[in-house]
Amino acid sequence: MSKLNVVEEQTQYLFEAQKQACKACAAKLEELLKSVQEYDSSSVTPADKISLDSVERVLSKRAEEIKDFFDEDISFLKSQLEAISEVKKIEDVAKRTELENTLLEDVGEIQDTAEFKKEVSEEVAQSRDSLIAVVEDMLNALKEGGIKELEAFVEALEVAGGEDDDDDCGDCGDCDLDIDEEGIEELKKMAEPLISTSEDECDEDDDACCGCPKRGSCKK
Repeated sequence: MSKLNVVEEQTQYLFEAQKQACKACAAKLEELLKSVQEYDSSSVTPADKISLDSVERVLSKRAEEIKDFFDEDISFLKSQLEAISEVKKIEDVAKRTELENTLLEDVGEIQDTAEFKKEVSEEVAQSRDSLIAVVEDMLNALKEGGIKELEAFVEALEVAGGEDDDDDCGDCGDCDLDIDEEGIEELKKMAEPLISTSEDECDEDDDACCGCPKRGSCKK
């Protein structure tokens, strides 16, 4: 299997794993929000109502942020797959090879696909299960201690989340496989006029880098 095909297979695997994780997390967050919205109104004081509104507002915001994170990753991986697909459609062998080399020029040693899939499955599952565990803790806090306990739980998470924001991995420069979104778009622009043609020349000055199938799960 060619290097490009390996990168494509690994990217496709992560793409599907992220979509499944997104679906599972969204369902659990929806369950939490529904529980807050349906909290027993017969025992709610005016102060509790303020707490309920505050908790619902914070949780809705966090749910949207988590969805945006997944959507960004999924969109990025989809763009990578589209770029690879465009290159593979090129009929001119010399031009296709040239663009393949451009696409993969910064790729280091590619991890064995079986090991890659195992590692991705473990990392995605760990991230998904960690979020679900936090949601379960929130549900238990609401059931056992009421809205005030849930509010205290959420406030503690907000403080911890603010401290951890700077530690988030958003730089794929430390991964063995690295591509940025601008590089993807440039590559697709380069490949587009070459599909089913033989005369068009690509712009050799355009910069495009390699693929990063592990974006979103890379480790610093």
